[in-house]
Amino acid sequence: MRVDEVARTQEALANHARCNGFTLGTVHVEDLLTDPRAFLEMVAAINLFDIQAVVIPTAAHLGDPVAPESKRAYFDRETKARVLVAELPRSRAPRTGISEVP
Repeated sequence: MRVDEVARTQEALANHARCNGFTLGTVHVEDLLTDPRAFLEMVAAINLFDIQAVVIPTAAHLGDPVAPESKRAYFDRETKARVLVAELPRSRAPRTGISEVP
């Protein structure tokens, strides 16, 4: 993802969080060089600061919640935070609407 795409995505995620009564604080961006360490650090920060929810661009970002080895399954085991899925398309124009993944 290019820098301008990251900025647009962050703005769209902040808008979705706001629409659901949350304030977007830190944006966690991981890549092949920082994964999985960055993900584990995010989970630790969620617990340390008692974060109530995270917003992700698509459900695919955390993987299949049923698969025990997925990031989503680990996230659910290790935190009490809700996951809000913005369902942002890959195109430049973000859609409106947000859903909560069970």
